[in-house]
Amino acid sequence: MIFIPSRGRRKSLERFFRESIPEYEGRVLIDEDDIDTYLDVVLPEGWSFEAGERVGAAKTLNRGFIAHPNEPWYAVV
Repeated sequence: MIFIPSRGRRKSLERFFRESIPEYEGRVLIDEDDIDTYLDVVLPEGWSFEAGERVGAAKTLNRGFIAHPNEPWYAVV
């Protein structure tokens, strides 16, 4: 499982998916108050957005690990 925390970096996220299409599934971890920034972003198959409270990068990543506790491996981009 790949986690990409993102806040207000739509162009960087789109460039990432345009230039390096991941072979594995993942989640883009965004803040609830930043959802509008990403409304029409198209993600690759197996990817989705997960929104939560704005708490900083470390707690946002922890939220991702808690939501997906049984993955065989993790990566953070």
